[in-house]
Amino acid sequence: MNYPVEYTVITENEKIYIEGGADYWGLFNYLIGDYLRDSVLSETRSAVWNSAKKGSTEPLQNWFKNFKSMGIMGMIGYIYGIYHLGEKIDTYLTKK
Repeated sequence: MNYPVEYTVITENEKIYIEGGADYWGLFNYLIGDYLRDSVLSETRSAVWNSAKKGSTEPLQNWFKNFKSMGIMGMIGYIYGIYHLGEKIDTYLTKK
């Protein structure tokens, strides 16, 4: 096996450090938050589109009735999906 003739010492400013650790909130958002956000976006988009297509508010009223009948855990997940969607929109709008 051939080894290099010279070795150089890497200076401190050339070293790369990887920072990280347990980011459980990021993991939750990746696994569940994105799903909830996409679910909220899909259902809201469908309700608004169907309302515009029919020229009535019936699809929006049905969407709200479905939300009220979800139960507490479903409501919490849905509200978190709305919050997560707001975060993504805010990140997009404030990006330079």
